[in-house]
Amino acid sequence: MRILFAPMEGLTGYTFRNVHHRLYDGISEYFTPFLAIRQTRKWKTREIKDIDPINNQGITVVPQLLTNNADDFIWAARNLAAMGYAEVNLNLGCPSATVVTKHKGAGFLGDPGALDIFFEKIFEELSDEISISVKTRLGLSHASEMTGLLRIFNRYPIKRLIVHPRVREDYYTGPIDLDAFQMVLENSVNPVVYNGEINSVEDYQKIIRDFPHLNEIMIGRGLIRHPDLAERIFGITTDSEATQRFFTFHDSLLAEYLNDMQEPDNCLQKMKDLWNFWTCDFPDRTREIKKIKKARSLDEYRLAVQFLQ
Repeated sequence: MRILFAPMEGLTGYTFRNVHHRLYDGISEYFTPFLAIRQTRKWKTREIKDIDPINNQGITVVPQLLTNNADDFIWAARNLAAMGYAEVNLNLGCPSATVVTKHKGAGFLGDPGALDIFFEKIFEELSDEISISVKTRLGLSHASEMTGLLRIFNRYPIKRLIVHPRVREDYYTGPIDLDAFQMVLENSVNPVVYNGEINSVEDYQKIIRDFPHLNEIMIGRGLIRHPDLAERIFGITTDSEATQRFFTFHDSLLAEYLNDMQEPDNCLQKMKDLWNFWTCDFPDRTREIKKIKKARSLDEYRLAVQFLQ
């Protein structure tokens, strides 16, 4: 089994990837937060840094693109190929309203005809230059939409179809639709990857029992909550090591953010954002967690974290 680390905007950039890769095993590939292609066809400085091969040495990274314009996708993919990337991923899953209203991300799923034309052009232009994978939801409003979408996906040599078995309107809540995922597995001519609600070893084992022929799974929030989750899945870590290693990870990440950002307030906010995920491992330490989230300076923050250890 290969585990892919799903991207999350604002959290899993190159600093996070490097520290995680250095301290934890079990991840085959890391996907970047999506790169939005603007009319100027210029990426922001932080996006350039995120995909710069210098900042991703020794890590297998797949850049993700967010666009509904075939020419823009082709331009970006060729630039990424020139940097040495072997694969680029199309985001058809982002449920954010600001993205969907522009008919991008999951919003692109609402216009299958335009999506088909988009695919036809990018695969015709790029087939000999770079592999293309797709991360998608089941549709906008109803899982039944995937039947028609899958007919489109099957027309093209998609390297892997990564499926989050919810529709856009579900966002990240509610049950995942495993029946719809089974339909995709049975009817896709391209390799299928499962993504969604794997937050524990037990979650992983259930998916593997239900879908024993899977070769790859993608995990996002579960790996942010529990950085050692892939190791736990593969049995290469123990509960007794988890807390100490987590704080080693935390301290290393804090140091790297300070080195990269050089702005203590920005670094503090980044760490607080991550604690929205990490609190689940400290259910009986409510008071200490509140102190972390209320910290107004890095000194206050460090002291609050010390009380948690």
